[in-house]
Amino acid sequence: MKSGLFNNIGTLIPIAENTGKRAVNARDLHGFLESKQDFSTWIKARIDKYDFVENQDYQVFHNFMENSKGGRPLIEYALSIDMAKELSMVEGNEKGKEARRYFIACEKRLNSLSVPSYQISDPIKRAEAWIEEEKKRQQLALENGMLKPKAEYFDHLVERKLLTNIRDTAKQIGLSQKAFVYLLIENKFVYRDLKKKLKPYAEHTPLYFEMKDFEKNGHAGTQLLVTPKGKETFRLMWGK
Repeated sequence: MKSGLFNNIGTLIPIAENTGKRAVNARDLHGFLESKQDFSTWIKARIDKYDFVENQDYQVFHNFMENSKGGRPLIEYALSIDMAKELSMVEGNEKGKEARRYFIACEKRLNSLSVPSYQISDPIKRAEAWIEEEKKRQQLALENGMLKPKAEYFDHLVERKLLTNIRDTAKQIGLSQKAFVYLLIENKFVYRDLKKKLKPYAEHTPLYFEMKDFEKNGHAGTQLLVTPKGKETFRLMWGK
């Protein structure tokens, strides 16, 4: 789109951001559909016939850049994605079908990219999405000279945000800590060493568990932590 009011994010037919919403330039769609009518007649007839509503289905603006050497500015129409799909469908040709499929595919892709991690229901996918978001945020901060080296900072984030201890994991999956520990031992996920400390069997590390060093109030040791994959596995097996 050429008006300067748009920030292009599309490909086959440009899909852009217009006043905070996704939009399509009607002139671009008209060209793709290969309509035999001139643009002005085509868009006005479609709006009238199908009762599209201004400032709801479309917006009108003037493109001064197209006529920078003089003359009247072109009248442009920013169409909602729904209106663009409907215009494609009623065109009644193969180009119309192609355009409609394209808009549907673009909406799915853009919507999937814009879903915040906290709205993803799958805990593992939510954790993975959170990691990707943090990678992007910390990379931006690194570029501005605000953070520690990437590996050190990201490891710190993973440790603090994604791993949970036995007590918190039990609470999150709806079990008492005692019942959760019993099930872990009974099903050969963990065992108690000579000091009665919980330790994971080797085959379940690091998929379900990690051992992390800690230091608190002058005391040092290791703590058994549950990974997002482990938490989801135990939730499916024993959660309430």
